[in-house]
Amino acid sequence: MDRIGLVLDGGGGKGAYQIGVWKAMRETGVDKHITVVSGASVGGLNAALFVQGDYEKAERIWTRDIADIRILSLAESVRKLIEDKNNLDMSVFSDSPVECFIATYCSTQNENTLPQAVYGPDGEIEKIVSGNMNYFRMRSIESNKRQDLIFNNSMSGKILLATSAMPVLCGPQVIGGMLHHDGGIKDNSPVFPLDWGNEFCDTVIIVHLDHIKGIADRAEYSSVRIYEIFPDVSSDELGLLGGTLNFNTDHARRLIEAGYRDSLPLMKQIAYALAGNARSSKAASAEAMLSEKRSAAARDLLEAEKSILSGII
Repeated sequence: MDRIGLVLDGGGGKGAYQIGVWKAMRETGVDKHITVVSGASVGGLNAALFVQGDYEKAERIWTRDIADIRILSLAESVRKLIEDKNNLDMSVFSDSPVECFIATYCSTQNENTLPQAVYGPDGEIEKIVSGNMNYFRMRSIESNKRQDLIFNNSMSGKILLATSAMPVLCGPQVIGGMLHHDGGIKDNSPVFPLDWGNEFCDTVIIVHLDHIKGIADRAEYSSVRIYEIFPDVSSDELGLLGGTLNFNTDHARRLIEAGYRDSLPLMKQIAYALAGNARSSKAASAEAMLSEKRSAAARDLLEAEKSILSGII
């Protein structure tokens, strides 16, 4: 497990479940090994929180601040949540060790567009375009540019608002002259950017927000080890009214606990495997050092023998 990616599905109010999974990751130390995170819709918002690395803040938002969200004015409620600097510090995207991709659906883009990377005029703004899906990278791919923000706060906010622009309830966001909508419309489990270009994650953890909706074609990612987490809660908690459109804080607390409970065994398994990798790496390093010492000792002995022989001769 050299590069572990995290994919967060969309699902409105059900997104609290992913915070519980993060809690399990944090408890087992797996969160420190995530190198790339990708999200669609509410999963995109949770991805932005994950990059900040502040679990307590994320839990506070889901168990307290979302009480202010009103379904009939969902777009404005989400906008206030995103633009509140106490919730989302956009500057973290510039220096976080975790790459972050946000998936959006572009209704004004050719559906047959082949996958390609698109750069802005300054060479830093990047998105991966595939069909009518845009996957925005929230910071520069090059480590020497990590100190520079790719997007200013306004653009970052637009991207996050676009991916969470649920049809009917929220209008699209205009980015680069194109209309962008909820990323979950076309790709609710955005694995693609984690297996494209320079990412090449060998392990991906996908946190779903429905009982049975998984990756449609695992063969497409045959070189990637995929772990899928599904919520083990009642169907009522995951329905449209009881789940997707339910931003009640008690509901959020139940889902956080469920996410923690459901994912903890897997996180312990992954943590054990990571510890094994570390032990193997240390053993290999120790063996290499011992081998080098043996080689050095053999060279010294050979030189000593040569010196003795030259004196005799």
